[in-house]
Amino acid sequence: MNRSMRIVCLGLAPVAALWQPARGDDLPALLREFFIAARPDERDAARKAILAIPQLDHARLEAAIDKLTLWPDRPLDGDRLRVELGVEHRIVLELLVRLPRDYTPRRRWPLMIALHGSGSQAADIMSLMRRMLGDDAERFILIAPENIDGPGFAEPVDREMRPRELLIALRKRLRIDNDRVFVAGYSLGGHRAFLTAVLHGDCLAGVMPLAGALVLPGDNALVDLFLENVRPLPMLVVWGENDVEFGITPRNRPLRGLAKSLKLDRYEAIELPGEGHLGVVPPAASLKAWLGRTRERYPHTVHQAFRFAETSRAYWVRAQKLAGAPLPAGEVRAPVRAGEDPRKAMAEYLRKQVGVIDAVSRDQMIELETRRSTYVELLLHDDLIDLNRPITVFRHKKKTWAGIVPRDLGVTLDEAAREWDFQRLPRAKLIVPVGGKARPVVETGSSR
Repeated sequence: MNRSMRIVCLGLAPVAALWQPARGDDLPALLREFFIAARPDERDAARKAILAIPQLDHARLEAAIDKLTLWPDRPLDGDRLRVELGVEHRIVLELLVRLPRDYTPRRRWPLMIALHGSGSQAADIMSLMRRMLGDDAERFILIAPENIDGPGFAEPVDREMRPRELLIALRKRLRIDNDRVFVAGYSLGGHRAFLTAVLHGDCLAGVMPLAGALVLPGDNALVDLFLENVRPLPMLVVWGENDVEFGITPRNRPLRGLAKSLKLDRYEAIELPGEGHLGVVPPAASLKAWLGRTRERYPHTVHQAFRFAETSRAYWVRAQKLAGAPLPAGEVRAPVRAGEDPRKAMAEYLRKQVGVIDAVSRDQMIELETRRSTYVELLLHDDLIDLNRPITVFRHKKKTWAGIVPRDLGVTLDEAAREWDFQRLPRAKLIVPVGGKARPVVETGSSR
């Protein structure tokens, strides 16, 4: 489900004039129409024409997508941008934007999204980020949302989806390097940065919570499940030694220990001696190293705990549905047996309510272990596994697939349109049920 705003560009040739019979030199115009079409029937017609181009393969398709110029030279007037986000809980979000002086849509630009704290504004966090980045600020698109309403845990799905919704909306307005997207936040913004990391880390190159902590329901009964989500993601967590009043230090110290016990080697936790809640900035060397990170597109080991199926997407796995009702928003009441510790009962109840996908790819074999997940989609690419050779897939140690998973151009097009993540385009999709045989998505049957 595409949850971001639609950007409509005018002055394009109608798709009917471009379609049958399609030729290879029609591809750029057809792709442009496919991505910016105002109506579903226009997009469907462009898609059909693209797939009808003779001898089109993934290499040509991906190269053509990479060369597209879909973005205006001047994406905004002034320093403010408004985007519409959400499906069931829609909002119009105002963004403070700072573009590099030499911004051009003819190249990709790293993106920094900065989340302000309670009682402050976008201008405050923007000022802090510019001071912290120094000369590096000119290399980044800087975005500071004004009073964003998420993400939050145990809230409506749209609020949990806000970071991904926002990123997709920005991808449609600005030429972003999707392998260099960073999120930072201060105080409440730091908490939201943490949640962004555990819910949507597959979109990001790094997350930096400043004077913030990861807070989840049930006296943190779920923290280990969700912190494991960030294994492939560089985290730079910084707080002050004396940040006790807001509970940051008492939370971040155990988190640091948990990250160490989980062997999260990309999780850097820094406690600043003598500092409180204000004035928290990372050491220059740590900041520089963090800014130099690049997203890992296809890690061979993926763990994703989630409350909604919409937040189950992690790199190359995605649950189609959650089995049963999601963990409810608001106050949660857990059943307590006679003589049972209520906190232990709550922890056990909460852990049973969330979905989990664990996936490992090695030696042409994929192993899945899941909880509360119906069909699981595997979004495959040659960078993850050799699609020219047979693949064996197990779910709960039962073989569900053995053989070639065919590449399919339709899969690539549909995933590109879904999130506009043109630097991570799957070439094949395999749908794995709880029981029975997996099913590849095959429309074009391209083996190239």
